[in-house]
Amino acid sequence: MVKDRELLASYLEGDLNAFEVFYDRHKDSLYTLLYNRVPSACEDLFQDMFKKFLLAIRKKLPLEPVSYLYRIAYNIINDYYRSRKPKPVSTDQIILSSEDITENEEKIYPEELIRAGLAELAREKPLFYEVIHLHLFGKFTFQQISNILACNINTIASRYRYGLRYLKEYLLSFEKRGKNDDRTNKD
Repeated sequence: MVKDRELLASYLEGDLNAFEVFYDRHKDSLYTLLYNRVPSACEDLFQDMFKKFLLAIRKKLPLEPVSYLYRIAYNIINDYYRSRKPKPVSTDQIILSSEDITENEEKIYPEELIRAGLAELAREKPLFYEVIHLHLFGKFTFQQISNILACNINTIASRYRYGLRYLKEYLLSFEKRGKNDDRTNKD
């Protein structure tokens, strides 16, 4: 498989198919990231992101183009919210119980429920969502995520762990509601 940097170098030499391969590799993950963070403007932001990326690589091809592309995506998201002056989100506001979810058996949840959980995480805990999205869907290591988000690697690991805990709690809450609904239907 051709590396992303080589594809972009070929694109800069005039090979449009090389950029198409690069685009196809990363478009779904980036679009999902933008959609979960800014559903109302994701299409415009997606186009702006690639436009800025293409202009930037013409000046200088980055060593890690995918990390650079994600950095642009996060900057666009931040600019979008900054222009709308949202309520500030701080990690100080996160309150977690001391109990950890300790179920050893694996559970399989419907895809729709997992998507809903991820969308909820993106709305409620965007800092956690960023790390989970980059790690699971972008296939980035914690070190790469640390570089993309300009954040300490230990903070990245904590956000990942807390984000997974939030998702598990979300999924378990639906499971408990389902059991309670079954009991009320039997009565």
